[in-house]
Amino acid sequence: MFDVEGKGYVTSIELWQGLTMLQVTATTQDVLHFIKRYDRLETGRLRYSDFCDAFLPLDTTSAN
Repeated sequence: MFDVEGKGYVTSIELWQGLTMLQVTATTQDVLHFIKRYDRLETGRLRYSDFCDAFLPLDTTSAN
């Protein structure tokens, strides 16, 4: 839903579009802040592993 071209990363526009499809309201500033927070390589985009770290729960209780 986010990486529709299968590149292995998402841009801020793709993240915003995916959130919009999920009916999650986010401003441009929200998306840019989110990417800055989770972009470990500081490329301005989220790699798949960064995306998973941001959206998947760390503890097994929440994961279930």
